[in-house]
Amino acid sequence: MPYDRASCNRRHPTMRIPFLSLLIPLLVANVSHGQEIRFADLGTCALESAEIIEECRIGYRTIGELNAQRDNAVLIPTWYGGTTEAWPDLQAQLLGENHDYFVVLVDAIGNGVSISPSNSDVQPMDAFPRFTTRDMVRSQYRLATEELGLERLHAVMGISMGGMQTFEWGMLYPEFMDKLVPIAGSPDLAGHDVALWETYKRLLQWSVSCDCDEAAEALAAIRLMNSTTSDQAGADMPGETALGRIEAAASNRIDAGIATNLIWQADAMMATDVTQAFEGDWAAAAEAVQAKVLIIVGSSDHVVTPGPAEAFAEYLGAKARLIIFNNDCGHDIPGCEMFRSRSLIREFLAERD
Repeated sequence: MPYDRASCNRRHPTMRIPFLSLLIPLLVANVSHGQEIRFADLGTCALESAEIIEECRIGYRTIGELNAQRDNAVLIPTWYGGTTEAWPDLQAQLLGENHDYFVVLVDAIGNGVSISPSNSDVQPMDAFPRFTTRDMVRSQYRLATEELGLERLHAVMGISMGGMQTFEWGMLYPEFMDKLVPIAGSPDLAGHDVALWETYKRLLQWSVSCDCDEAAEALAAIRLMNSTTSDQAGADMPGETALGRIEAAASNRIDAGIATNLIWQADAMMATDVTQAFEGDWAAAAEAVQAKVLIIVGSSDHVVTPGPAEAFAEYLGAKARLIIFNNDCGHDIPGCEMFRSRSLIREFLAERD
């Protein structure tokens, strides 16, 4: 299996992906062609828990056109708390301004645009059923097949929680796509990551219950500690600056609806496990993958640690190419490595078997 341990000690300011995006815009349906938000009404979405999401609406945007062969679709799910509003510019940076792909940007369940605890009329807030990243992927498959009439995808690509969904796509619908590009994602969260997300989730719960400065400051502190590395923060941020940012967060309380969405999505991430259908057998899970896989991770990532993705690449063997960026960029992939990331992704997607 080919490996590439890239080294880059310089951070590129082209694009920054914020850790734990908390800005979930209130979008309205618009059916015009192109980058405007649209909604697919899927009726009910059955969950692996045996519960059902009622009035299951999935937000999405499309960019470009299907070719005559209908084999150029690239589906991109959102990261944790993120929305497709952030993706039109980002996909152009990664794929090229004048690419020939039909890009489908999908708002993951629970992000406040697609059906979520905060916007469900019939299952609001705590009445909303718990879901997994696999449930997100199942809704995206229905969007692709039932709403858009696609018979296959050229690729699925995602960052962070989007990368987790990308891994799950390879398990659930192995023959539906040619390529998978998980970036800073994980096929099964490491213990460090579970501890981080559980801590963050409990801070969100505290924030909702107390509506106090202390909770808002604690949330800001854990974001700051994990989104950067000690080398990066040491170089870029004096201690008094860090304290100032934490204290300033007291005036930026998290809405209860947004917090609930984030709690539900955190639980979904912690349930990510590509071996779920294979009784924990990583070799069997890897054998099931039919697509070619480009796995991009960062050695200093403290939000989604790279170990599980690296291990899964070993099991995938010749089906996977593993790119490890050795730098101090933390979870900021591909923002920190934009120039190298985009060339790797473009070349990989352009390859034809």
